[in-house]
Amino acid sequence: TSGLASLKPYPTPESLIGKTIAASLTDSARVILPIIFNLKGIDPSSIRWQAADPGIYFSLLLEEKVDLFTASIDGDVPALMRVAAPRGKNVYFSSFAEWGYDVFGYFLVTTSEKITSQPEEVRAFASATVKAVKYCLENPEETAKIMVKYNPTLDYTTTLNQWKQSIKAINTDYIKKNGYGIATAERLQRTADLVKQAFKMDVALKPDQFYATGFIIR
Repeated sequence: TSGLASLKPYPTPESLIGKTIAASLTDSARVILPIIFNLKGIDPSSIRWQAADPGIYFSLLLEEKVDLFTASIDGDVPALMRVAAPRGKNVYFSSFAEWGYDVFGYFLVTTSEKITSQPEEVRAFASATVKAVKYCLENPEETAKIMVKYNPTLDYTTTLNQWKQSIKAINTDYIKKNGYGIATAERLQRTADLVKQAFKMDVALKPDQFYATGFIIR
């Protein structure tokens, strides 16, 4: 779901050269974008960072003080659309994943002891999660209604729009082809290598060290 929001399209990493991006000092984009730039052979110093609190990202962008800001497609983009539309402005989203930052975003976490002692329960929990996500992808309106029912402070329209944006991030071409929740050794290794690069970790890290081998498709 991570990327950059803007009022003009920026279709490639190269299109960011010379642009100003608003991001807090601890924002993950400050780590992710240099990785993407290195993958593409682009000098990371060719972009300008504007340190800012997330609460003023919208105003900085609408007042044209920055060209883009770090954003999530499900949380920030729908909210920005509501503000930008009355001003006759379109909102664009540049996805880090589409630029090569191919990492697993979410994991189910448990202990190695649980996997060993109750493997069927672990597998059943994972299967139930996959089933639930698939159902929500196919039934976005009902999903939003359920969220609002159990979280009455939420607005239905906003929740629905946010979930529809989440679907775009979840239902990628890879997922359409292989299915939700599929973990291959190759993709897990790529995630590990990117994390090692981001945190400058000089350590060997293999998929079977952090992912249950019974769920890895080889």
